[in-house]
Amino acid sequence: MQTVKLFEENPYLSEFTAKVISCEKENDVYKTILNKTAFFYEGGGQSSDTGFIGSKTVLDVQLINNEIYHFTDEPTPVGQEISCKINFHERYKKMQIHTGEHIVSGVMHNLFGLENVGFHLGKNEVTLDFNAPLTREQLNTAETEANQIIYKNLPVICYYPSQSQIKNINYRSKKEISENLRIVEIKGHDICACCAPHVKNTGEVGIIKLINFEKHKNGTRIYMACAQDALRDYQTISQNNFEISGLLCAKPYETANAVRSVLLEKEALLHTIGQLKRNIIALKSETVATSDSPLVLFEDDMDIPNMRNLANNLKLKRPQVYIFSQIGNSFNYLCAAKSGMNEFAAKLNQTLCGKGGGSDSMVQGTITTTKKDLIEYLNANIDKF
Repeated sequence: MQTVKLFEENPYLSEFTAKVISCEKENDVYKTILNKTAFFYEGGGQSSDTGFIGSKTVLDVQLINNEIYHFTDEPTPVGQEISCKINFHERYKKMQIHTGEHIVSGVMHNLFGLENVGFHLGKNEVTLDFNAPLTREQLNTAETEANQIIYKNLPVICYYPSQSQIKNINYRSKKEISENLRIVEIKGHDICACCAPHVKNTGEVGIIKLINFEKHKNGTRIYMACAQDALRDYQTISQNNFEISGLLCAKPYETANAVRSVLLEKEALLHTIGQLKRNIIALKSETVATSDSPLVLFEDDMDIPNMRNLANNLKLKRPQVYIFSQIGNSFNYLCAAKSGMNEFAAKLNQTLCGKGGGSDSMVQGTITTTKKDLIEYLNANIDKF
């Protein structure tokens, strides 16, 4: 016998009594069939309900070969009438989100001619995939229209049409359905084939927020939040914005311009700092006397690009230039000479726990050692290159 789907008769039913038809062990869980169930199985892009059959925890529910299996952590007594309870808070949240997905998909179809080609209702995120690129302006337009449908508090109608009715229904579907076609309809806005439970009225979705979007395959993936999730998203963003507002001494609706000003100031400061560093490098270069002996320099807080600029200046005065800048327990290095630098870097890295390389005339990298050990190594090896 087929299990009666109570969730289709009443998606708000959270507690019911059912007879256990069978219970079989499979690996570490038990597959239980009931004569009727309010547990929705995995399908339509969302995970199954969870809850309890008696005192046994329902971990998963699957539709396999047209049979609904409840996977429990312990066996249930076959033949008995037993009280069952679903985790309704989890169920209702999924009903809100799934109805929200129908609203958004209907809007995308009606406004832009797009088709929903994927839906994932996960624990931490909800995604909708469409078959063509979208712009931010289109996303904003769709979000506004979707929320207008919520505000109208329209009925969400779920039904099984007759064969004669099917011929006259222009419904959305990701796949061909030959039997047991179930329709979910929001009159004037969306009509779609779907097996999942939904809320009775669009107003129960509360609010739809299209958080972000990205290119996905040849189309667009949208990240969506509904109801309490959308509220939490707004509260988190609002709190962050108010903190930024305080830090920048800007009004909450003017934080973007305030951040732009800070970034422009930072860019100007970085340009000034860069010029000052180049001036310092030029002055350092002038203080070094021309000689045939190698030059070893230890610099404070100098990055690789500036070390390279300094080395390029000093190569004109010395045959070998070795520059080191300490960062914590490590040293950045940049070394230059007419030749032999690859061999020098290989031996330096091997001896002093380093990594890096370059050309035969210039190498750069990082070594982890003490200044004392580094100086001893240089004193013993510089003359070999």
